[in-house]
Amino acid sequence: MFINPNAHGGEFLLNPEILRFAWFALYLLDPDSFTVSSMYCDCNAVMPTAFTPNDDGLNDTYYPIFDQGCNITGYSFSIYNRWGQRVFYSQDPNAKWDGEFLGTRAELGVYMYYFKYMAGIQNNQHLIKGDITLIR
Repeated sequence: MFINPNAHGGEFLLNPEILRFAWFALYLLDPDSFTVSSMYCDCNAVMPTAFTPNDDGLNDTYYPIFDQGCNITGYSFSIYNRWGQRVFYSQDPNAKWDGEFLGTRAELGVYMYYFKYMAGIQNNQHLIKGDITLIR
């Protein structure tokens, strides 16, 4: 974003990296100052490909990682084992799977997840399916 504030006598560059797409509104408060506010167009989620619930404090839980500032609604997150049994389910965006199923450690291996949520300016629905590897 280039800004040309006449009060400061020249152009300067703010935040040259593109972190995500957004709508920006520029509000002129007076001839010498302004504010910029943004509204994110969409909120993306990143799903890790593996986790290690071995109580070492690193990667012990599995959960989606959202862009900062996202307002998430309509959240539903399920994880299934290779026999199609649902081993984890939550409608809480802050909930994390700890690698347990029916009170015991889940088996090592590949699990499938099905994850949907609504977010962004237009409250777009997102559906993400994939697999996660549980390693100990």
